[in-house]
Amino acid sequence: MAIARALGPTGSGAITLLLLFNVTTGMILNIGLGQAAVYYVGLKSYSPHEVANNLFSITWIISIPITILLIGCLPLYADKLFYHIPKGDVILILALTPLALGRLYAEYVFIALHDFVWNNSLNLMDLGIRLVFVTAFLPFGLNLHEVIVVIVLSTIVSFVAGWYKISRKLGHFRLRIKMPLLKRFANFGVPAYASVLVTFLNLRIDQFLVGYFLRIDQLGVYMIAVIIAELPMKIANAITKVLFAQVSSMNPEEATVLTNRTIRAVIIIALLIGIGLLLTGAWIIRAFFSVKFSGAASALSLLLPGAVFFNFTQILYSDLSGRGKPGVGIYTSLISLFITIVGNVIFTPRMGINGAAITSSFSYCVAAIIIIWIYLRTSGQTLRQVMYLTLDDVNYVSALIKGIYR
Repeated sequence: MAIARALGPTGSGAITLLLLFNVTTGMILNIGLGQAAVYYVGLKSYSPHEVANNLFSITWIISIPITILLIGCLPLYADKLFYHIPKGDVILILALTPLALGRLYAEYVFIALHDFVWNNSLNLMDLGIRLVFVTAFLPFGLNLHEVIVVIVLSTIVSFVAGWYKISRKLGHFRLRIKMPLLKRFANFGVPAYASVLVTFLNLRIDQFLVGYFLRIDQLGVYMIAVIIAELPMKIANAITKVLFAQVSSMNPEEATVLTNRTIRAVIIIALLIGIGLLLTGAWIIRAFFSVKFSGAASALSLLLPGAVFFNFTQILYSDLSGRGKPGVGIYTSLISLFITIVGNVIFTPRMGINGAAITSSFSYCVAAIIIIWIYLRTSGQTLRQVMYLTLDDVNYVSALIKGIYR
């Protein structure tokens, strides 16, 4: 909200494009080793220190050459992808590639340790620093370069804090890779990596295509619709981290009970949030982001159905990965990504950001339907067993709320 008010649609679009590129690069370089770390620590196959040391070492060995390559080849793609952004600002974001990958690995280490407080604290720290600086200097006027400097600062601080905390818990690290461990992690991680990467691209490729087919200010407007529409996904985003770690250490029957209850609770909450945003979305955009972004209201309404359904995809993929079947999600993700790309190529140039919203929402719904079918076949459950709210669920949630209150 602060960046939107400071930079307007055009500046917000530029920030969106730069951060998308940075996060996407980190996701690509991950190659599934983070997911494998959670899985094998859950099985107690390796010590947490061994796993963390390997991930810390891989961070630098993989990302530094890639960063040098990205910066060196910038003249080949900058004019097509970042034609409206100063080259110096682009280089600043590209230089963050090792830290983006390293912080992602740190989050996975905390998940493996079941330390979800610190896992979430890294994001809170990163976003909190940005919020404090941007909001503090908002009355004095901010430009794109100053916002990027704040992003660089927040990324450095959260990276250092994360790995410092891990070293305090597990011991110091050395730049050394154990090849047998890396090989075993790759065998599990690559299928998981493919599924997660394709799912991530499915969530973000529409923004790249909006930036390609439309003006940069339209990307800024569309991004506001995406940010608000993804609110119904946020509970599932947090829960899936815990669910993956828990299912990895459970027998299939216990995992099925946990996953079914999680689905029912999350979908009810997501539906309530989605209905609320459908009724108040236009007002929220005008009140918090300014009237310059009013065009995001229609795109928001079109995105919400897919956003609610996407909770199924997140939760059930975490369950299947925890059962040692990370590759099954790739089929769901590929079909959904194909729909997203083809639909955006056809509809975005003709219908603008509403065409992108329709395409994305439809592809999310298709992904949810496919992964529900895969889960039912894997778990031996019926749709009624998965979705039917029981008295036991009500009592469980009631006890949980009372426990939190106490």
